[in-house]
Order: sequence, then C-alpha cells, then structure tokens
Amino acid sequence: HYLIYSGGHDHTVCHTATYEVPKNDAFWSITMYGATGFIEYENALLNSSNVKLNRDGTFTAYFGSKEACGDVPNRLDTPEGWNFMMRVYRAHPSVLNGGYRLPATTPVRRTKP
Repeated sequence: HYLIYSGGHDHTVCHTATYEVPKNDAFWSITMYGATGFIEYENALLNSSNVKLNRDGTFTAYFGSKEACGDVPNRLDTPEGWNFMMRVYRAHPSVLNGGYRLPATTPVRRTKP
C-alpha cells in the first residue's frame, strides 16, 4: 500500500512529524524524492529496519539537512521540491481502509546556542 506526501515545503528548512508505525505483516519504508521524481541523496530511506522508535512505539522523522535539523535520528535529506512515499508491505486492514493517515509536517524552530 502506498501513501504519498507531496511536500511543497522549503528544502532549506527542517520539518518534522511523529508517526504511528503502520500495522503490517512485513515492513514499511519512507523514500525521499526530489522535484524530478528521483532519489537525489544517499540519505533518502527510513524504514522498519533502520528507524529509531520513541518510547511509546511511534517514530519521529526529520526532513532536512543536518545543518537545518541538527544531529537527530530518523533524518532524511531534502532536495528541492522534496516529497516522499511511504510503502507498507502486507498492510493490515487498518491501513488499507484509509484509517492510517500521514501526519502533517511542521517546521522545526531551532534556537541558536
């Protein structure tokens, strides 16, 4: 099952969102793409094998450069025109019936040291 996030955000600003892990019998992944529709950076994949979960079982993803977001886990580099696709393999009915939705991303406000 595929969930598409169309982005439309400034690629120089860090954005974040916290996700429930989609129920599945295989795995899930988030792949970052640029305006061209292609993967543009090596750091473009977050999935059930490399994610760092929060204590409550959710995960928080950061979308932006290391300079914009800081040294945070679950960070994906964002090219100009960034967008991503979440793929859920062997998804449970709660995902297939539209009950699972991608949360909106919000800009991260970093304070200068």
